[in-house]
Amino acid sequence: MPSLIWKGPSNALIMQPESGRVTVSDRIRSQDVYKCYSGWSITIPNRGTLGTGSRLGWVVSDAEYAPERGGIVKYTINWEAGGPNCGLTPPATEIKLEPQEIYPKVERNPYFQDADGNYLISGYDAALAYATMHAATPAARAWALDELQGRAKNPANNPSATLAVTLAGLLASGNETYYLAGWRYTVLSYSFTVPSTTPGGIIEDPTPQPASSYFDTDIDWLRLADALESSGPINSVWKLTQTWLGLGSGGWNPNLYDTYTPPPPIYRA
Repeated sequence: MPSLIWKGPSNALIMQPESGRVTVSDRIRSQDVYKCYSGWSITIPNRGTLGTGSRLGWVVSDAEYAPERGGIVKYTINWEAGGPNCGLTPPATEIKLEPQEIYPKVERNPYFQDADGNYLISGYDAALAYATMHAATPAARAWALDELQGRAKNPANNPSATLAVTLAGLLASGNETYYLAGWRYTVLSYSFTVPSTTPGGIIEDPTPQPASSYFDTDIDWLRLADALESSGPINSVWKLTQTWLGLGSGGWNPNLYDTYTPPPPIYRA
């Protein structure tokens, strides 16, 4: 079978019917397909070249120049949406909720707290309990244990000493922390312009908030630092990752972290 011979113009690109298809995922992609005479010299655009005309707001992702039989060249340009001028909306926001393993110190366990969350072991008794394991010398460790056990024999004057003896026993058996499950809540959002970010360390509710039906108790949320990355050629699409850690009510100490304060309302005449 004889090879086909190019019969179109020798100095023009002929757009093919498969051009213009759009693929939407974490990026918005489209494709232009041309054929032309193989003897015609054309300039292949580099990745990141900005589109014009009908491709205003698009950016070249990659291009391909592929010779075919019969003096024909197939020329393909792959585009990605690259700004508000493309007339499209960014990909939808993605939300992920997963457990977060947390290992607090064992004395923070609710067993050592009252109903209001106050710690029942005094600072002195807690220090003695730790000294039974971590004091510098065997003699110092033995003294701490004797002192703690002696205080526990007089619970009226030393109400926390008995619990501190229990704490010392847990430390001696290697239980310096305990397992606690919190939540890691992540929001991925996309935009064609650079979004604002925060360094985190703020006690605030996530936006959008997770459904309360996910949880049996109230959750306090701590916002972590945002992550920002380019999701397309020459920063054509931005992906913002916002993350919050959730613990049971009162899990984050406002003395250690800032609390989010909403901006004042704007009044217009």
